[in-house]
Amino acid sequence: MTCLQEAAGPFPMESRVDLMPEGRPPQVDLWLRGLMAEAGTEEVMVLISHQPFLGDLVFHLTSRDVDVKKASCTVIRWEEGAWRFERQYQPAELRA
Repeated sequence: MTCLQEAAGPFPMESRVDLMPEGRPPQVDLWLRGLMAEAGTEEVMVLISHQPFLGDLVFHLTSRDVDVKKASCTVIRWEEGAWRFERQYQPAELRA
């Protein structure tokens, strides 16, 4: 998280057991939808977790099967009440 705060500046952080590898994507989806209902249009949310949960969550939210590698970044957009896959960045792309 420190590298994100260095890049983006200070922001609120919250830890959740739901984001652990044993988490359940439908439960996290409901939590995220609640957050998005309260969020402004320009707000950004960052989730950090591990496999296999993260890949399962991306698939649950977007029906997109992506190769979630260690240190990769998946961008998902909330639009008109639905999640939309936008892009998957692999570690090499993020280091460039």
